[in-house]
Amino acid sequence: MSSRPPAEVPDRVAVTPPYLAFTSPNALRHAFNALAAQPGWDTLPSAPTVVVHAHRRMRVSAHPAASNVHQIALEAECYSRSGLVNWSSQLRTGVPDELLLAFARSLATLPDISPPYEGDGIPSNDVLQAAGWTPYSEALDPDDPTEGLGSPDGMADVARSISPAGRDGGHFWRLSAGVQGQMWSASLSRDAPVSLVNALVRAMASNAPAIRERTHLLHPDPDLAPYLAVVPAPAPAGRVLAATAHSRRPVLAAPLESLPGLGPAPEPAVSRSR
Repeated sequence: MSSRPPAEVPDRVAVTPPYLAFTSPNALRHAFNALAAQPGWDTLPSAPTVVVHAHRRMRVSAHPAASNVHQIALEAECYSRSGLVNWSSQLRTGVPDELLLAFARSLATLPDISPPYEGDGIPSNDVLQAAGWTPYSEALDPDDPTEGLGSPDGMADVARSISPAGRDGGHFWRLSAGVQGQMWSASLSRDAPVSLVNALVRAMASNAPAIRERTHLLHPDPDLAPYLAVVPAPAPAGRVLAATAHSRRPVLAAPLESLPGLGPAPEPAVSRSR
């Protein structure tokens, strides 16, 4: 009696929802190198993972070795003429490739005048609500109440602080997805440019599947399994060349706009089960 051959396991898979795909190994490096290759940005010779934009007093640092979910993977800061931080942002370990790339693209095209958000709600909340996200207001931390929108599956949040501490700066805008023990988060201060906040929020609302190498997928927590769909991905149209180091500045063979996920801004989501 002959046995049937084992089914072929695809190398590339499509993951939905995309905010539960987490980060693939080279995404942080590609996003950082793509930003560093843009006009006006220079890598500091003493710190190859720090890039600065002289005219806008911006500094972006990548931490590719970060493995703990509480560690910062990518952070950006903008300084005033007095040397004080105008705004800051932190993307922690696990942030999906699509958000990293959207963030890098938004930084690369940040206008000279980049005002903070002046509204009373979440920027682009209409996009989130159109994707089925639900508004909420609650104190996940009694000392730091938040309000925002939660994803339909309860696995992701986009929130803003409504505490005095949050309004004064710090982690005012917050995005997160996953479950305790397997979660990523990102935060921006109150005065962060609205274009940056919009880029991340719209990426959160996207339902476009995240394409990953199967071997790069994290083994999901059992609590995530009911919410995660993994299917074979369509064949790639072409390969994107990896970033390579050149002199003092990293150079990416493909321009920022041609990297996967850098087409029209997608929309991911952030929240926790409540």
